[in-house]
Amino acid sequence: MDGPDLDDATRRRNTFVALIQSTSKYLVYFLVGMMVLSDIGVDPTPILAGAGIVGLTVGLGSQAIVTDMVNGVFLLFEDQILNGDYIRINDTEGVVEEITPRITRIRDRFGRLHILRNGEVKNVINYSRGWTLAIVDMAVAYESDLKKVMDVIRQVCEQVPMLSQGKVSEIPKLLGIESMDESWMTMRIEAKVQPGTHFDVKRLLNRLLIEAFTANGLEFPYPKGVEYEGGPLLPATSEAPQQEPQALAASHR
Repeated sequence: MDGPDLDDATRRRNTFVALIQSTSKYLVYFLVGMMVLSDIGVDPTPILAGAGIVGLTVGLGSQAIVTDMVNGVFLLFEDQILNGDYIRINDTEGVVEEITPRITRIRDRFGRLHILRNGEVKNVINYSRGWTLAIVDMAVAYESDLKKVMDVIRQVCEQVPMLSQGKVSEIPKLLGIESMDESWMTMRIEAKVQPGTHFDVKRLLNRLLIEAFTANGLEFPYPKGVEYEGGPLLPATSEAPQQEPQALAASHR
């Protein structure tokens, strides 16, 4: 079986066993075909010679196939990816199901199977080697007591190693305020986790944080509006103000 729970040596062995089986299958098909031709009285030598010429012609015109094969060899022998690795290649992210000399099959989190030519496999991000980080950003309302919020988050972080079933190698760290938006501030938490387990740890942290905020009466932020109610407006009038008699008399002089 392949998966993140197996060690690198086992997954490396499984990867090369699958590759040897695939290569051996086509080799056996070719040898059996040659034997059948010999048994029915057909000399396979001219066919092999013609196939060599055709293969050379096709090879000269199929540089993409050659590139895929060469890149596939380097992917395997440089130990860049193995069956069961959780990787990301450009916009494709998922578990490697199969590696052949020409193509790589990746199954993403939604069950979709991505088939990539090995010549297109560049800038591989492998989440299954060593350790990786699970990053959680928690939104906090400005009205909340910041010291209490940080204490609650630290208490949650101390519980994670025990509840994560060995997926977290050390207590997650509260880094502090990451950003400030219109209606909330964001607290960032980082956890060093085992390969391929960052999604599980993020979900665990999110659940524990929600439960802890609810239990401690901390408000979850949401956009707020302020309505101002002023005094009554004076009624509008179109009549001109009356002048005092003295001012009016002075104006006639």
